[in-house]
Amino acid sequence: MKKLKNSYKWIILIIIAVSPFLYLKVTNAGIPPKAHDFTIPADAVYKPGELLVRFAPNVDGKQLNFVEKNQVLSLLGGGTIKKSFKIVPGLTLVKLPTGLTVKDALKTFNKTDGILYAEPNYRVRALSTFPNDTYFDKQWHLHNTGQNPPGGTYDADIDAPEGWDIQTGSSEIIVAVIDTGVDYEHEDLEDNMWINEPELNGTPDYDDDGNGYEDDIYGYDFCNYDADPIDDEGHGTACAGLVGAVGNNGTGVAGVCWNVKIMSIKFLDEYGGGWTADAIDSVQYADLMDARVMSNSWGGGGYSEGLEGAIKAAKANGVVFIAASGNSGGSVIYPARYAEAIAVGATDEDDVIWYYSGHGSELDVVAPSGEIGPPPQGNLWTTDITGEGYGYDNRDPLIFDYTDKMGGTSGATPQVAGLAGLILSINPDLFPDEVQFIIQSTADDKGDSGWDEYYGWGRINANEALYRASIYSVFRVKNDSGQPVADFDNFGNLFLKGTLDEESSHSAGSNDEFIVEDSSSELAIIDSTDGNMYITGQKHENQNMSLLSPEGFIIKNSNGEVVAYIDDSGDESGHLYLAGKLYQNPE
Repeated sequence: MKKLKNSYKWIILIIIAVSPFLYLKVTNAGIPPKAHDFTIPADAVYKPGELLVRFAPNVDGKQLNFVEKNQVLSLLGGGTIKKSFKIVPGLTLVKLPTGLTVKDALKTFNKTDGILYAEPNYRVRALSTFPNDTYFDKQWHLHNTGQNPPGGTYDADIDAPEGWDIQTGSSEIIVAVIDTGVDYEHEDLEDNMWINEPELNGTPDYDDDGNGYEDDIYGYDFCNYDADPIDDEGHGTACAGLVGAVGNNGTGVAGVCWNVKIMSIKFLDEYGGGWTADAIDSVQYADLMDARVMSNSWGGGGYSEGLEGAIKAAKANGVVFIAASGNSGGSVIYPARYAEAIAVGATDEDDVIWYYSGHGSELDVVAPSGEIGPPPQGNLWTTDITGEGYGYDNRDPLIFDYTDKMGGTSGATPQVAGLAGLILSINPDLFPDEVQFIIQSTADDKGDSGWDEYYGWGRINANEALYRASIYSVFRVKNDSGQPVADFDNFGNLFLKGTLDEESSHSAGSNDEFIVEDSSSELAIIDSTDGNMYITGQKHENQNMSLLSPEGFIIKNSNGEVVAYIDDSGDESGHLYLAGKLYQNPE
């Protein structure tokens, strides 16, 4: 009798163990597998060892539980459910057992009762705008696939094609290339050259536009002091191509900024040398003629208060001044060393900082570039002086008008200038500090986490920068002359023309442009004469506004989110809360 009772126990256990399988077989027998197309597109990339699998519900409409799904997989030889998706009932991501290929699994899974369908886990990517320029596939700094040469790392680039989905440039933005001049008749540059229309259509040997220079059609030559800033060395033309060679024109190469106006300013001679006084003239001219960006792939010498003053004045007029950090492997050189400049270092095809790249506390960002030194040097493809034997001859003896030898921080700097041009094409009202903030805050962090002396804020990322520029909006506080004295951007950053005085006692006066008051007293004032901000409380940066109860004066972005406020409640009265950071004294 005892043996019989034990037998009953075993029978019951067996029934319990197999009943889910019996249940699945019965309940799903009435749901025939759908016809599936097992064809995988020839150019499709999918993740090996994984499938997206949707399990069929039971006949009562209830979804299979985790155990039941695993029982179906065990009938197919195994597999592990990595995740389930709530949005599509029954849909899971399944890791296949070792040795089972995706193609084989598709055939067996899609013929199995209890599975509605199985499909590959395809790789997708952001849509990208690829130009049809002849040598674009060689421009690894824009789109690095590991192409050889130089044989680098996939995606060690500035994500230019992704960025071009957002913006390719504007003919309203002028970028001054201050260098050895530019071959303004080059086939891949001439359509993007800045032209001084009054001089082009005016009287020869006469200052038609009254700017103090005669016949300055394409810019000016401050090396020879004449109106023909043609390149006689090659360096300036190479830089110009990196900034803004015409993109998607079926010819040559693509610049970072496909559509732009390049102003040719020559102050370096045929050997690449020049003088500080001529550099000041160059900055002065570019500022006078409304350049928004200045690209400077040169440097050296000592501190010059005169040159710094010229750069500072240009920045106050809205110019973004970008300069190379130097190729000596030492400290950042002038003019990149000046606080008003964006200092640019160089990384290689593997996103590693070059040994020669200038470094230090003044460094802001880096961009891809090539080797320096005697031939073979460089590996950036860009424009060259037209004709055989001029400029930087290509390694291919049949290619005369384009070079593959550009490198150094000279090659990195124009890419940042081109990116600045793209950002201003989206929002031409941005100040230089705002452009710099967008470039730095969206760079891909390299080296030590955050800013470091070798990579700065990181390698520039055109896609991220242009996306941020596209959603960037500002709340401007202006004086009586219409000049902004303070800006709150879309990310909660406060750009203040003057300084911030915390816990100050103040009273409203004739110069106090912007006043925040509660029912009894003033909480904050921005003085329109100097842009100084006075608050009765303290400043709190990088606050999570969603966790606070903003009262008093509130600043919202275009999405209706609070990015800054001055509190007027209780003990916190007069405190300034920012979602972002404070930037003082932006010119």
